[in-house]
Amino acid sequence: MKQGQELSRGNPEGCEILLDITGMHCAGCVASVERALRSVPGVADAAVDLMTQQARVVAPPAEDTPLRLIEAVRSVGYQAQLREQITRTADGNALPSASGAAPEPENLLSPWERQARYAKERLRDSLFGLIGLGIVLAAMFALPASGMALALAVLGAGSVQLFVGGPIAWAALRQLRHGVIGMDALVALGTWTAFAAAFAETLFPGLSLHETMGIGHGGSGVSMYFSDSVMILSIISFGRYLESRVKVRASHAIRQLMDLAPPTALMRVEEDFRETPVEHIPKGAVVLVRVGEKIPLDGAIVQGTSDIDESWLTGEALPVPKRPGEGVLAGSINLTGPLQVEVVKPAGETALAQVVRLVRQVQSGKPRIGRLADRLVAWFVPVVAVIALTSLVIWGPVLGRWDTALNALVAVLVIACPCALGVATPAALMVAAGIGARRGILNKNAEVLETMGQVDVIVLDKTGTLTLGRPQLVETAVTRDAEPEDVLRWAAAAEQTSVHPLAASIVAEAGRRGISWKPAESTELLPGIGIRAFLDGREVLVGGDAVLPEGMSPTDAVALLHSPQDGGMRGAASLEGEIRVWVVAEGRLLGMLRFADVPAESSQEAVAMLRRRGLRIVMLTGDRREVAERIARQLEIEEVVAEVRPDDKFEVVRRLQREGHCVAMVGDGVNDAPALAAADVGIALGAGADIAKESADVVLIGRDLRAIPECLALSRNTMATIWENMFWALIYNAVLIPLAAGAAVPWTGFLIPAPAAAAAMALSDVSVVLNSLRLYRKPLA
Repeated sequence: MKQGQELSRGNPEGCEILLDITGMHCAGCVASVERALRSVPGVADAAVDLMTQQARVVAPPAEDTPLRLIEAVRSVGYQAQLREQITRTADGNALPSASGAAPEPENLLSPWERQARYAKERLRDSLFGLIGLGIVLAAMFALPASGMALALAVLGAGSVQLFVGGPIAWAALRQLRHGVIGMDALVALGTWTAFAAAFAETLFPGLSLHETMGIGHGGSGVSMYFSDSVMILSIISFGRYLESRVKVRASHAIRQLMDLAPPTALMRVEEDFRETPVEHIPKGAVVLVRVGEKIPLDGAIVQGTSDIDESWLTGEALPVPKRPGEGVLAGSINLTGPLQVEVVKPAGETALAQVVRLVRQVQSGKPRIGRLADRLVAWFVPVVAVIALTSLVIWGPVLGRWDTALNALVAVLVIACPCALGVATPAALMVAAGIGARRGILNKNAEVLETMGQVDVIVLDKTGTLTLGRPQLVETAVTRDAEPEDVLRWAAAAEQTSVHPLAASIVAEAGRRGISWKPAESTELLPGIGIRAFLDGREVLVGGDAVLPEGMSPTDAVALLHSPQDGGMRGAASLEGEIRVWVVAEGRLLGMLRFADVPAESSQEAVAMLRRRGLRIVMLTGDRREVAERIARQLEIEEVVAEVRPDDKFEVVRRLQREGHCVAMVGDGVNDAPALAAADVGIALGAGADIAKESADVVLIGRDLRAIPECLALSRNTMATIWENMFWALIYNAVLIPLAAGAAVPWTGFLIPAPAAAAAMALSDVSVVLNSLRLYRKPLA
């Protein structure tokens, strides 16, 4: 089983738990939380997302599981709160959250609301820091050397250090108590070192630890380290504010998706409708949806007719007419008439909820490059600490340049940035998941984005994937004394009560053409032959070759027909691989209806787009070879494998893989499931069989095959962006950490000032997220 596949099937006889995590700032924090969660007995998998500050855990459905997970997170110095718990039975059905464990949704903030609140808090801190900096600078440059100037500087810098730096230091101490060293520890150590140096110079006026410090600055005698510590905290707070704002922007597409379903609905209670939270509406309840409102839950219309905007699911701009008995989906918009809808799937089980769950799954997943970043970050903070202490020792005790030693120590600690490495992958994945969801492309795990970019062979199922999967009336051929409309009218009247798929196509086509007919006076099913009906006292036979007049062969019958579509006579060869239905009245041939499974509207363009990308395209089908080759000719597909069973499809995929190809399989049926599971990337159509969707790595919500080349392009764009993010994050640290440690001082005298180091660190995080946002601008054509 491919990685992530078990999660995609809903973890039968288990549960998926979503936790909100508080206090994470870097990839080291993520690694610590993941280790803590995976250490809980019974946990099958745990994935933490730094961008959304959430953890997704697969664990046994025990009542105390959420509490044990929350305690594990707290044990490493972070806070956690239960967001969602979905328990599933052996048959994959979802059950409500365990008693007492489910949170009240109205008491929880969404991930982006928490990010927005965090951004406001950091903006407040940065503004407070600027006020403190103004006080310190006034004490340094506007006042003469006096106790007043020193007291004012201590007050300004100390207030900022306490109210802005204090929470950072407290978080670092809490994590250190549990053996975790993260970004907070580096920032706290750097800023408190600067503040301590300033305080030492204040207590001991003869001590000079800063090369630019002293009486020369306006004669105040205030230590420059006061301004350094305040500037570092202000810049870091403002950087975290910018980072949070950019993260909120990056989640825009996903926020739109999750906001599609309304929070409340009008549920029928006795003879009245009452506003009720959708989480409290059970299966079987009836809800009222007024004009202009969004449908709250998946259901079936029991009263009313309306046009429904389902564009969020299908991408189709035109509304779909709906009548009683037909299904509607949560998030769709009711456009023209009030509806009463019986709930079929409660909250958490709707198609929209499943889409959101898959998007979350991709966000919290890690491709191979993401796991590489995790391994780098595991060593990053200890290595930075060693570099900082080494630079302190070399410049201080060894060379006697304490001013350079302290500046190097503080600069290395604050310029080091595991955050950029940690955000490099999740930032790109968040944007990609949002783009994919908006275009109807749902990846079940993050690894598929990496694998998809390596695909060089696309294997396409025919029936229901390349074609519509049901017979379509493609031609009405008639004898010289009959009209096509009359032939279709008699056929529709005879077949109106039949449940045969061809009968449905005949009736639908007659209705589409605006042809009306009288109901048949009587009908009789002729097993294996067709149907006999009496219309206006005339016997009409509709069916296969057996209904032809006695002594007339199909070849003779074809010779009597002409087609208004081409104005010529039909040839027997043109009927090969197609279905023909004859219409005979009172023993006289009237015409023939020709049916075929035709290519879907988007198939030809999709195949052409794949061919332009240089991909090898293989059609794979269990249908007869002549039928498969006819479709292949229409779509200009050169390689066809026909008349194969499900296990043969599996072997075809395996053979291509043995030849060294990376194979993507596209299908929609039960018989495609083995091949979908075997392929490097399995792609299922959303309208297909459940087992096909369970076996696939990617689900296309609609039936538009043009989403396949878009999926390939999105994958390649995303992986390119992740590599760009990783490259710049690594280059940033590789270049600036040595400079901050003073590596260039012996040759150039250049040493990065500590405040400048803080600014560089803040900008590195923001630049990675901004680069990820460029995915919105990259074409998918």
